[in-house]
Amino acid sequence: MPLPSLGKIKPLGLVQGGYPLAVDFGVGALKVLQIAPGAKDSDPPTLVAAATIDTPDELAGDHAKRLEFQTEELHKLIKCGGFTTRRAVCSIPAAQTFCKHMQVQRDPSVALQELVKAAVSSQLACHPDALVYRQIEVEMEAAGGGSGKAEVICLAASRDLIGKLMGGLRSCRLEPVGIHPECLATLHAFDYITRRAQDDQLVSLYLDVGSLTTKVIIAHGRKLVFSKTIHLAGRHFDQAAAKQLRCDLRAARSQRMLATSLVPVSKPAPTPAHAQSDNGGGGG
Repeated sequence: MPLPSLGKIKPLGLVQGGYPLAVDFGVGALKVLQIAPGAKDSDPPTLVAAATIDTPDELAGDHAKRLEFQTEELHKLIKCGGFTTRRAVCSIPAAQTFCKHMQVQRDPSVALQELVKAAVSSQLACHPDALVYRQIEVEMEAAGGGSGKAEVICLAASRDLIGKLMGGLRSCRLEPVGIHPECLATLHAFDYITRRAQDDQLVSLYLDVGSLTTKVIIAHGRKLVFSKTIHLAGRHFDQAAAKQLRCDLRAARSQRMLATSLVPVSKPAPTPAHAQSDNGGGGG
């Protein structure tokens, strides 16, 4: 079966059968969520079922072994999680997704998608067919660009990885109906808030601090205009805390999650009292 372009199987897989399961093969944990739409368009979705299992620390940095472990555990979560549908969408781990803003010189004789494929594959030094692509053109007024070029958010992932994710869903007797980069999945989670026409003028910043990466997203309403993945996140904080506290990662993570403040708050320095002038006359 040919692989789809990223995010091209219906917007977030929402078809007549209702909301599908959302599966997140995250670095820190495997998460499965099922929601139902609110009674009104303005109402938030309601929770149907949710389940999660943490990734063993020794697998967090090994993408292949982590995915193998999570695929096996997905069977158990689906079986005991109380889910009511077999349709599923999943996100592509941000740590394994190419995400970059690029300016592409327009060519009327070549489709923008082909220009993006050539530019991305050149940057990654791989054959164009080894990747699955998604491009999001940003309006030049928002991007501050010049004429003759297209400002594009380029997203790509290994075709082999996409095949493994879809195969993992099918091995659990799930029906894949969508696969999406994390930045788009995060943005669409707020669609019920930014549903109004005037929300196109609303500028929102979304910050997602994960286990291995931090995702920075800027949107105008529902329209993505900026996306960046920073390879510094929770696991790096845990490593720094473990070194300072002289404990293992698990203990450091527990202390970090329980902390009410991650930045030490120093007490304000005491304000020196003003010296009072001596107006009294001294005896002579």
